[in-house]
Amino acid sequence: MDILRVLFIILFGTAIFESIMLGTWNAVVFRSGIVIFKRKIEEAQISDINLPELESKFATSIVPSILFHKHGVNEIFFREKMFSFNLFYYTPIMHGHIIGLN
Repeated sequence: MDILRVLFIILFGTAIFESIMLGTWNAVVFRSGIVIFKRKIEEAQISDINLPELESKFATSIVPSILFHKHGVNEIFFREKMFSFNLFYYTPIMHGHIIGLN
């Protein structure tokens, strides 16, 4: 097997694995994966965040929308919507983690 084929298989396998982990809101990926955005805010502010309203602010028809998910009392995970029909489509990779400080 040539090196390009091996690299393609590794890249494809990694993309599939990452998509499954993101799609199931796996906390390990959001806490320790390759995170593009991470922010810490006061814990009181976490409970005030209205996730449906936040999702509507990030809804777009050009690129995938952003989905938000509360995990526990002081964490919010977010990622790009996995399956959507938009002007541009690509493998969703953008995800992040918002942490509430005690």
